[in-house]
Amino acid sequence: MLAREAMVPLNYGAPKAAADLAERARHAAGHGPTATATLAAAVAARAYALNHQSKQARTTLMERLHSADERSHG
Repeated sequence: MLAREAMVPLNYGAPKAAADLAERARHAAGHGPTATATLAAAVAARAYALNHQSKQARTTLMERLHSADERSHG
């Protein structure tokens, strides 16, 4: 729910608010290979990118990819 809620400020020009909500969503979703965790990471990364925080955007995506890769090869 939080990940989808974060899309509203993201789509209406408030990337800082979107990033805050998306981070809450990421923590709530955990590290499992779920659609919710992936959506939360994608929304957070997009919000960071729009907020000119490219390093944080990349880190967010890499953490998600690394977590998913560990689970699939674990």
